[in-house]
Amino acid sequence: MNESKLKYASMIALLAVLVILSFTLIKIRRTENEMDVLTQLLAPVKQQITPSSVIGYDSNLPGDRERAVYFRTVSVLSPSLVVEAPGYDTLLTVTDPSLPEKSYDNYRSIQQGEYKSLSYRLFVSKK
Repeated sequence: MNESKLKYASMIALLAVLVILSFTLIKIRRTENEMDVLTQLLAPVKQQITPSSVIGYDSNLPGDRERAVYFRTVSVLSPSLVVEAPGYDTLLTVTDPSLPEKSYDNYRSIQQGEYKSLSYRLFVSKK
């Protein structure tokens, strides 16, 4: 009886490991895919800015996804400095078009684009 319980528990543990591994692989694939999307999406921005540029950043993405997209954006636009705050003369927004957009009344849009599940807008201050 104890041997059958042990076999059953071992099978459950193995199944749990396989499920966790599957979800981890899916998450890794999504991360790699999203980096490719951002690289394509932000290629026109990279051509527009100089390596010494300092750009404000904002987004309408929720929680952890916003953080991940921000850090990937920093990587894609390197060596330009992308600062997670509006208020700079130049502002980049990376957004999910299916979510409500924020308003940026002190800026005017100079460039925008969309690729797959994300869009961007590059703004300059109206000052």
